[in-house]
Amino acid sequence: MNQFTKSKFFKESKNNSHLDYDYGKEQGITSTQIELKKLFKEFTILCEEKEIKPILMHGSLIGWYFNGKMLPWDDDIDIVLVGGSIDKLKKLDNFENDNLIIKVNSNSNYRGKDDIQNIIDARVISKNNGVFIDITFFYQSLDNFFKQNTSRYFKTIYSTTNPYMKANYQIKLKTICRSFNISEDPQNTNYVNCKSPHYYNVKHIFPLIKDKFEDCDIYLPNNIKECLHQEYGNEVFKPKYKSWKFNAQHNTWLKS
Repeated sequence: MNQFTKSKFFKESKNNSHLDYDYGKEQGITSTQIELKKLFKEFTILCEEKEIKPILMHGSLIGWYFNGKMLPWDDDIDIVLVGGSIDKLKKLDNFENDNLIIKVNSNSNYRGKDDIQNIIDARVISKNNGVFIDITFFYQSLDNFFKQNTSRYFKTIYSTTNPYMKANYQIKLKTICRSFNISEDPQNTNYVNCKSPHYYNVKHIFPLIKDKFEDCDIYLPNNIKECLHQEYGNEVFKPKYKSWKFNAQHNTWLKS
């Protein structure tokens, strides 16, 4: 890997942040999703061969939660890796064939919070039209900011008699991790995080669940609802988004 630099590693199209700069071609959402599904299928097959366990997360996990498919308005796929899968993917840096190229961010080893330009650790890019799969690496959260501040926030919340201060520190705590259990001491609990940063309790990630997403083999966090709540709050479980509504009878999203 190259030495840490604050310059942005991945470059996107000026007109569309979900298209690669070099390969991006403007198109409608239908064409975008068709190519994404092809890319995802090829990538998951490669992961199976290389014993890499891609874990569905973020917006893609919302799609799985409702019907195991991409959200109809989504134009990328989000994957996270942990442990040995990270090292195995790094060995595929600059792997390419006729359809895709895999790139690992040269800043992926640097986990400083000042590297705001490089929160994506790796990317699988379609050479056909520039759509991509974003990959972030989850590492154990050992940073002092996480441990010291969460403990301090908890103490303030329970010790203050000022309701405004209590509410303020509750908001501060939620900006770090929505899914904290009050009975747990963050100093003694294992959390993992990406560079965004999103913090997750490892017991909500492991043991992984193997399932299907868009008819492809994929891994899911052990506690899907907690992971979704951690990132998006309770609103994520409502079967409505802007002009879209989820029709449970037909197991699909419909636009009103």
